[in-house]
Parts: sequence; structure tokens; C-alpha cells
Amino acid sequence: MDEVKLKLKKKLQGIPDGKIAMENHFGGSADSLLIENNLYATLFENGKGKLEIYEIAPGIELCFRTYLARSLNFSHDCLERKTIEINHCRFGRIGWEMGDGSALYLGEGDMSLHDMNSCAHSEIEFPLEYYQGLCIFMDLSKVQDEFFELLKSTSIDVNQMYEKFCGKGTDGSTTILASFAVDSLFSVLYDLPKEMVVPYARVKMQELILRLKLVESPAFSREKYSKNQIETIQKVHAKMIENLDKRYTIDVLSSEFLMNQTTLKAVFKKVYGKPIASYMKDYRMKKASEMLKESDMLLFDVARAVGYSSQSKFSQAFKETYGVVPSRYRQEQMLASFKQR
Repeated sequence: MDEVKLKLKKKLQGIPDGKIAMENHFGGSADSLLIENNLYATLFENGKGKLEIYEIAPGIELCFRTYLARSLNFSHDCLERKTIEINHCRFGRIGWEMGDGSALYLGEGDMSLHDMNSCAHSEIEFPLEYYQGLCIFMDLSKVQDEFFELLKSTSIDVNQMYEKFCGKGTDGSTTILASFAVDSLFSVLYDLPKEMVVPYARVKMQELILRLKLVESPAFSREKYSKNQIETIQKVHAKMIENLDKRYTIDVLSSEFLMNQTTLKAVFKKVYGKPIASYMKDYRMKKASEMLKESDMLLFDVARAVGYSSQSKFSQAFKETYGVVPSRYRQEQMLASFKQR
């Protein structure tokens, strides 16, 4: 995770905190679908981001999104025509409120499809405080048949694709969970030279359409949760990370926040990507590593601060995460810091 965040920091280097930079790679006077329909993106708290938008073909555009932030307001006008938004999460996690009041979350490798109108005015959240992914926007009123010339023998109809993934029978959206097939569609696009993005994306777009035709409903995930449920889980999360020296059982959290245990565990995993116990262990180890690097606290005090009454159990858990015991980790960090001076 630390390596990913460093990579994203480098990509966003030079962008001031609180700002979202935009690179519009459309030729001539043309503007993207988002810009034409009053794109508005602003961060709620300090953070930064970058949007890189390319026209792949008439009616089809690609937007790379990179953020180091907790949340933002992302909105555009509602459209009086069918539009498909396809999202893929490369790093981190992303969640946003849909028009029906439910929340959609993607983890690393997941993709989703929905009508752009279902999230025209959304609050987007990044539970891990970083995110990189891409969006593909398709305006079905502008997509030209020539683009799918190679696919004619397959009887592909983009309007049928819309109904399959974004129509009434889907509650407006579909999530397809991470797989090798999904990764093979998108992974190559992220690190291409700018001049190669459009030609490569045109090929990948056709491959994407072919793969979506083959996808059967068992591969779909339409599990959604309400805004109230998401807000409750965010409160559960805040309580646990603000009191790392304490350990809360599922039973206690369920009673305090008036949510049954099964739902609490399911929604927490949906939002934060891991079961509560796994997430909290990782979070505790991350905070412990920061204390070891940035303070001269005794190891026993670090252990207590992150919820371990036994220094030996803390050392064991830390070694499982970082490969070395806490004392050795501190020595290595001090040596690395000395060499950088």
C-alpha cells in the first residue's frame, strides 16, 4: 500500500492541495461529454486529484482518475439520452451514492456499469484515502456503427448491452468483480505513453464489448446498501480507529449501532474491502510502524497504543505484516533515514 501511495504522490506532484487538475486531450475545439455537461468536481477536505480525458471515438471517451483524498463532490448535468459509464478500480477503493439512494463500492480490480444519470450529482468517497482508476463514457446517441465494424458478425447491439447492465431489471447498475479477464482489459492502459492511449483504447474498447456480451448473470454483483447503512459503518470505523487501544467485539458494535451482526460485517467489508478483524490488524500495524519511525516510544507503549496488552503478541503480529520484529524495523528505518541525509 505504501508503495502505491508513493507512486500516486509522484503522479500528482506539483498539484496544490485542495485542487483537481484536468488534462483534456480532445483535439480542436471539441470538449468531452463531462465538460459539455457542466462537470463540477471539488474536494471536501484537503487532498488532490487529476483527471485525464481522451476521445476514443465519437460518443466514447476515456477518463483516467487519480486521487489522494477522502471524498469529493462530483457532478454533471442529467442527460436526456442513454449513456453508459464504465468504471474500473486499479488501486484503492471508491464508493458513491446512486440516484436510488443506494451506494456502489469498487475495490481493486472491480468494474461497474451504470447509466450516467444515476450518479449525476454524487458524493464520492475513498475509504483508503487514495484511488486510481478509469472511466469510459458512452453516449449511445453518438456512437457510430463504424466503430463496431469488426463486431458486426457477433450481432452486437449497444442498446441491448445498456439494457443488460443498466436497464430496469438491474436497478440501474451492475458490478463485475475482479478477475483475470477484467484485469486483462484495463491494466495495460494505465501506463501507456499519451500518444498511444487512443489507438490502444480503441482496440480494448472492442474487446470490452465482446467480453460483456459473453458475461452471464452469475458473474454480476448487484449487492447494494443504503446511505444510512454506509453512514453507520463509517461511524463504526471512526470509533475503532479513534480508539486503537481498545478492542470492540462485533456483538458490542452491533448493539451500540443498532445493526445486526451479519449486515454489519457485510457492509464493512463492502466499504473497506476486508473483514473487520483483518482490516483492523492491518490498520494497527500501519499506525505502529508510523510510531516506530516517528517517535522514541518504548515498544511496550507502542503495543498498548495499538491495542496489544502483550508485547510478544504485538511483535508476532508486526512480524507477520512487515517481516521483521518491531525493534529491527525501527533500526532499519533509522539507518535508512541516516543514509538519506
